[in-house]
Amino acid sequence: MKRLLVIAAVLALLPGCDRNDIKITNQGAKTWKQIEISAGGRDFTIKQLDGGATESIRFQSQVEGGGEISGTLDSENYRAEFGYFTPNLSTEEEITLADDGTIEILGRP
Repeated sequence: MKRLLVIAAVLALLPGCDRNDIKITNQGAKTWKQIEISAGGRDFTIKQLDGGATESIRFQSQVEGGGEISGTLDSENYRAEFGYFTPNLSTEEEITLADDGTIEILGRP
C-alpha cells in the first residue's frame, strides 16, 4: 500500500516538472554586456558574457509565448526572437553570439 502511495505522488508531480533549458554561447572574442532574456513569462539578465564563455538558464515556464534575447556589443544593441514556451512542454534552445552582432538561434535535439 505504501508503494502505491509513493507511485501516485510521483505521478502527480510529473506534469509540473517540465523544464526549459536555454544555452547562450559567445563564440567570438569580444564581450557581450547586459544580455536580457525573456521566455515563458520569466526574465533573466546576464551582466556580461566574455568571449568563448557559455551560460545556461534552466526554468519552468509560467505562461505561453515566444522568447526574446537582447544584448549590447561595442555600444550597439542587438535583439532576436526565439522559441515558443508553454508550461506543459520542455524545450531546449541554443543561442550563439558573434563578434559582428549576429545572434543565431540553433535548435537542440
